[in-house]
Amino acid sequence: MERAVTVSYPPTLKALLAVAARCEPATARLLASQPHLAASVGGDGGRVSMARGFVWAHAASGGDLRSLRGVLGDVRATTGREVLATVVTATGMDAAREAIAEGWVSAVMPAPIGQPAAARRLVALGPAALVVERLELWPALLAAARAGGVPVVLHNGRLSARSAARWGLFPGVLPALLGGLRAGLMQSVADAERLASLCPGLSGVITVAPSSKLGAARAPSVAVVEALRARYGLGPGRPVRVAGSLRRQEFGPVLVGAGPGRMVLAPRHPAQAGACLAAVRASGRRGALASDVAGARRAEVIVVDTFGGLPAWYGLASEAFVGGTLAPVGGHSPVEAWAAGAPVVVGPHVEAIAGLLERFEGAVRRVPGAPVWGGEPAALAGEGLAEAVRRGAEEARRVASAQVVAACAG
Repeated sequence: MERAVTVSYPPTLKALLAVAARCEPATARLLASQPHLAASVGGDGGRVSMARGFVWAHAASGGDLRSLRGVLGDVRATTGREVLATVVTATGMDAAREAIAEGWVSAVMPAPIGQPAAARRLVALGPAALVVERLELWPALLAAARAGGVPVVLHNGRLSARSAARWGLFPGVLPALLGGLRAGLMQSVADAERLASLCPGLSGVITVAPSSKLGAARAPSVAVVEALRARYGLGPGRPVRVAGSLRRQEFGPVLVGAGPGRMVLAPRHPAQAGACLAAVRASGRRGALASDVAGARRAEVIVVDTFGGLPAWYGLASEAFVGGTLAPVGGHSPVEAWAAGAPVVVGPHVEAIAGLLERFEGAVRRVPGAPVWGGEPAALAGEGLAEAVRRGAEEARRVASAQVVAACAG
């Protein structure tokens, strides 16, 4: 950890931190009332006690924390440093508990968001570096790290045009918060350019790096895929179109122009499977829930009503549509489909996955809207695509691990 530094903040940030300080007791009570944020895990009696020189990793959700698994595991193996995770959501706390059991996180505590004094107490424990997943830029947290001289690494950084415009309304705030940035590993060229335009003095440490989300998905085994094929009567050689992580407003459009052949629709939220099935039947197609195996074997369209099985369904796909891209959501991850060797189709709303699509342009077919089916599938597919994803995951892990280790070294 570097020595503490004197920081001159712009008036807007000073005012924001002053308000947060006045509201801190109420903020702490509010957060403590949330069951998943009421206690820390690890350390002594639920209180975090870390040896100085630990790595502080901040991630909001479970998915975000798991994206850091390879990097944090490498840092622990390379440097022997402990890892403290701070999280915001219930899924983040659950993922951190799993990480502690697996050995790549030492302890977890609720993130000191909106709590300047709590953030300073955390910094006083002596972290060697702060790793921030995506762009979780909480002012109290980053201001404490900056004042404490803690170097920062942004991992899987994203900065949308909308977020950049909002930060631009407060000149000088983002450069002040990120003054200790050692590496800004951004997901796409556009993300990197937006951050560099807001923080021109940091442009030398902002770069485009492969997303570690490439390593978050594993190809389904052949045995699992073939068992699924047999269970639902999806004979070999027959094309199966799979649409995954569908938002409610995409249920109808994804059925337009589908043509003959079997389809599998997987809503983003399994609780919406009934509404998805209703949309299938309203289109005039025979549909059934996957839990109704007998009915699903006879159906033209199978609606997945369980959580966690999407990778195996992608293993059957001749082509996969990625949800959240017809709806104005920004796109859900295509990595599970790619890891299974399935080329993807995406709609126009891909802001959240732009960096991944740039990297694997040969495995993507883009459409402006419905119908999404009927075009020539992207050329990169099968084992060649799955191997490209594995290589990308290894590169992402290597690049990020090196930057975090370098930040810890000072």
